Amino acid sequence: MKNIGLSGWAKISEIVSGFAVVISLLVVAYTVAQNTLAIRSTSDDAVYAALRDIQAARFNSPELAETIALLRSGDGLSDAQKVMWEQYQTLILSIWENTFLDYDRGNMSEPDWQGWDVYFVAYFSDSQEGLTQEYWAVTRDWYAESFAIHVDRSLFRN
Repeated sequence: MKNIGLSGWAKISEIVSGFAVVISLLVVAYTVAQNTLAIRSTSDDAVYAALRDIQAARFNSPELAETIALLRSGDGLSDAQKVMWEQYQTLILSIWENTFLDYDRGNMSEPDWQGWDVYFVAYFSDSQEGLTQEYWAVTRDWYAESFAIHVDRSLFRN
C-alpha cells in the first residue's frame, strides 16, 4: 500500500469540505422554505384574528348592532351612526389592504389570497352593508395605490 502523503490528504479534505458545503446549502434551503411556510401561515392567522376581533364588535356593541339593523332595513342612519359605520368599514378595508400587501410581498399563498379576496369582495359588494363609491372616493387615498387600484377593479369595475 502506498503512503498518501500531505498532498493526498489535502485533496481528500477538499472533497470532504465540498460535500459539507453542499449539505450546508441544502439545510439552508430547507430552513428558508420552512420559514416561508411559517410566515404564510402567520399572515393567514393574522387575518382571521383581526376579522374575528372586529366582527366581535357586532355582538358586543348594541350601537353597532342597531346601526347594522338600520342599514339592512333601509332606514336612515343618524350622523353618529354614519361615523360609526364608516370607521367600522375603514377597519375592515385596512385588513383587506394588509392581506393584499401580504400576498403582494409573497407572504401569503395564492389559494389563501384568492379565498380572502373573494370574501372581502363579497363583503363590500353587499347591497345594504357594502362600500359605497362615495365613501371610497373620500378614503381611497388613505391606502396603498396598488390596493386602491385592486378595489377599484374588484368593486367598481374601474
